[in-house]
Amino acid sequence: MSVKKHKDNGNPIDYQSRSVLYGLFRHIMMFGVRCHYKRLYIHGKENMPKGGSYIMAPCHQQTVMDAFLMLKITPKSPVFLTRADIFSTKIIQKTRAFLRIMPVYRIRDGAGELKKNVEVFESCKDVLLHGIPLCMMAEGRHNNRHHLLPLGKGISRIACETQKLMGNQPLFIVPIGIDYDTYERPYGNVVVNIGKPIAVQPFMVSYEGNEAQIYNDIRERLAEAMKSLMLDISSEEHYEEIYTLCDVLNKREREKMGVRDSIWNRFLARQRIACRMDKMEGGDKFNALMGLIKRYSSLCAGLRLDSRIPAEHWGVFATVVSFLLCVASVFVTVSIPVIRMSALFWMLCYPITFVPTSLLFKRMQIDPQFKSSFNFIFRYVFSILYSIVIGIVLTKTNGLWMNGIVDIGGWWGLVSLALVVLGAALSGQVISWVRKVMENGFYWLLRLVKRNKMKALETLLDEMNVII
Repeated sequence: MSVKKHKDNGNPIDYQSRSVLYGLFRHIMMFGVRCHYKRLYIHGKENMPKGGSYIMAPCHQQTVMDAFLMLKITPKSPVFLTRADIFSTKIIQKTRAFLRIMPVYRIRDGAGELKKNVEVFESCKDVLLHGIPLCMMAEGRHNNRHHLLPLGKGISRIACETQKLMGNQPLFIVPIGIDYDTYERPYGNVVVNIGKPIAVQPFMVSYEGNEAQIYNDIRERLAEAMKSLMLDISSEEHYEEIYTLCDVLNKREREKMGVRDSIWNRFLARQRIACRMDKMEGGDKFNALMGLIKRYSSLCAGLRLDSRIPAEHWGVFATVVSFLLCVASVFVTVSIPVIRMSALFWMLCYPITFVPTSLLFKRMQIDPQFKSSFNFIFRYVFSILYSIVIGIVLTKTNGLWMNGIVDIGGWWGLVSLALVVLGAALSGQVISWVRKVMENGFYWLLRLVKRNKMKALETLLDEMNVII
């Protein structure tokens, strides 16, 4: 059964027609998203409904990156809801249809524009009736903190009205938590935590004549589920201190849990620390801890040292060996002609690894939550366009200077494409490792030249561990 076409601004749009081009785009996009992060961990994928229709409800902290991550967790191509003002021109409207995105109008778009939401909600119901996943950011706006904002009523309304039309066929809302360990910098870690689906049918027993209460009940149930799936720091006054503690005390918390170091266990440890801080807030121990972490953060900022490093630094031996491996790798690359030529060829095929694009967007006066998305889109589009151009050039020139190593003629164009894919897959791991070596080397350098301040950091860390 195909989804009927809907009108958007007077133009009929089929939001879910099967398209080979969209399928190709989706797979390339999913690969690009995976390469944008050092590690991407999806937990609870088995919770995605195997039958019936469902609404995906992730928390909203990274603008379009949240939506891109949703492509990784469902085999079906979802339809997304997003704010209408992002897609204003005709060209972008056509792109919106291709990307399976519906607009949602807000009061700031004008009172007249809000009327269009009636048609949009009808489209949402029709999408769900045809078994197509619908992705809605339940908070209605993105957040620059690890904290769940109040949920909008739109998701409850669409769910109930659709379930009413579906009768005995089940409709689910799938709560999803997303946790980024860094908002702006590429090659960070991200956890996608999928919760148990919430069945809408049980809420329909008393729905008629009691719609407002049922909408609130669903929102409360969904909010409770989402908070358990994400890092939710409720304190507004002490948010920064608690967030820093979640990293600084993470190693100790994992040791208490008896678990190994992994992206998932780090997330669980952050959750436990935040929950403990929420219960302690206002007490004498909490106030003492806040004072210690403020002094700790201030010292780290003065030393230009990442606050996580003193708590989880490498040993001297590991740092020295890693540094020597970096130096040896550079020396071998520069000294041996074949390796040098191969390395230069790789850099020619995939230069984006060595371009600090995050610095470009870091200086832009925009919402911090948009910076990572802009950075990803720029790197993604640049990589695709550049790989096409360099592939054509290498095919036409028979590989430029690389024929001096292997004479394969125009096949060097395909080699360049393979190097782009390989480079994208390995960049996050390599850059993150080199960054870690530099951070730990800097830590031990400070231990030599700033002994008193580094000793003070260790003392503060010990005092925090005693309190908590």
